[in-house]
Amino acid sequence: MKRMKKPLSIVLALIMAFSVLTLAGVNAAAYEQDSSSHYLLPAGDSAETAAKFALGETVYGAGAGTHFYQFRNTAVRDVTLNVCASKAVTLTVSTASGATFTVEGAAVNPYNTAVAAGSCKSVTLSSVPADTYYVQISSEEAAEYSFSAFCADLPDLAADINEHELEMVSSDTAALEISNVSIPDLNYYWEVMDDSSTTDIDESKVCTVNEDGVVSVAFPSVDLPFNRPLKTIVRAVFYYAKDGNMTEPWTKTCSVTMDPPNIYLDPYVAELALHANQTVTVKATTNVKNGACVWESSDPSIVSVSNEGVIHSFEKEGTVILNVWLKYNGEVLRIRREIKVTVVNKPYPVSVQFANKSVSVWKGRSDIDPECTVTYSDGTVETPNGKNIIFISADESVATVSNKGVIHPVGQGETTVTAMTPDGSIQDVCTVKVIKFNPWPPNPIRIIKELIIIVRDYIRQLIDQFLKKLFTPAPPIGPLLP
Repeated sequence: MKRMKKPLSIVLALIMAFSVLTLAGVNAAAYEQDSSSHYLLPAGDSAETAAKFALGETVYGAGAGTHFYQFRNTAVRDVTLNVCASKAVTLTVSTASGATFTVEGAAVNPYNTAVAAGSCKSVTLSSVPADTYYVQISSEEAAEYSFSAFCADLPDLAADINEHELEMVSSDTAALEISNVSIPDLNYYWEVMDDSSTTDIDESKVCTVNEDGVVSVAFPSVDLPFNRPLKTIVRAVFYYAKDGNMTEPWTKTCSVTMDPPNIYLDPYVAELALHANQTVTVKATTNVKNGACVWESSDPSIVSVSNEGVIHSFEKEGTVILNVWLKYNGEVLRIRREIKVTVVNKPYPVSVQFANKSVSVWKGRSDIDPECTVTYSDGTVETPNGKNIIFISADESVATVSNKGVIHPVGQGETTVTAMTPDGSIQDVCTVKVIKFNPWPPNPIRIIKELIIIVRDYIRQLIDQFLKKLFTPAPPIGPLLP
């Protein structure tokens, strides 16, 4: 397979209803493509270097001298050649093995015929044996020409592509491959389609594909300032006409979604309020392959931060800006996230605890309070006031929880309720079991079983509270040391 190597700017000329190309210089091992999506197959300069094409393809070329092409015929058949040229050319057809074929009733090998300037000519080769055939186009002047070789029993075009959808990020690459092509030696080239609906940017400049099907996504720049996901189509284009006439291109396509560089924070925060000598961790990651995140503090004497996102406040009060930058190829880029950190030297939470680590409640009965408290660094203890503690139910189809920790049973089952400080650094968990209770019709055995479960859970709650009071040390007084 040969593929498009580089786009050329080529002027399309009309000659006897065929489009041909003006060659501005080509690589003998590549395709070139003009604005009308026709392709040019540069020829070899000898039979050994002849460019391969398939029966059914329309080939375009240009230049002076002798140009060599070859195709493989796999069965005895009649093959018709259509040739058009802007200048006078000579068409020569020969077989690799020396076997003859018939033209106008005469057995020949090779066969030569002249094509007048600005005209087209059709030649039928009869009883063509299975063989490799060489087509030569010779001209004294620089000529633009096209030709096709076709027969009545050409197969339908079919091929596979290894990827139909890709999600890529800046500086990313991916390899597309074409396989199982039903036409031996059929040529194709790769191209990227611009999405006309996004008029402010040309997707074919952000996403590129080379002659080997390797797709690349550019890094944003002044010329390519894309800051949102973009979509485009990368496709392999085949030209194949069973009747010898140019048709619409047949393609295998891959949809490509391109994401700009980004920095993700876990947990995502734009502002933090810290107490003196408090440590929290915010993990920063990037979607750029081989990229890294670099942290910095505007005032390390108030708040320090490591490149692992470990943020630590000191006893000095103030407001600090933490920046996390994207580093790529050894260069710190102007792509960043910002966190505003305010440090206040006042008591801060050191623990959050449920008095009851597990509770049981009947479905449809009253709400229950597992009695959560928060202990501060100065030893004070508070109950949830709707602001100092956040409550989350893992399964709200079983139970919901208010902002003050009151649990409401919803459906039969088991879930967990988590109490945490707003920054998530300190938390505790309570297991909630909602029991279905249906007193009618009476079923003594079921009622006894459910009462046993409730009594058991209540005893466990009492034991938990007793052990907690027995073994919990006195709360610390004053701020923790750094």
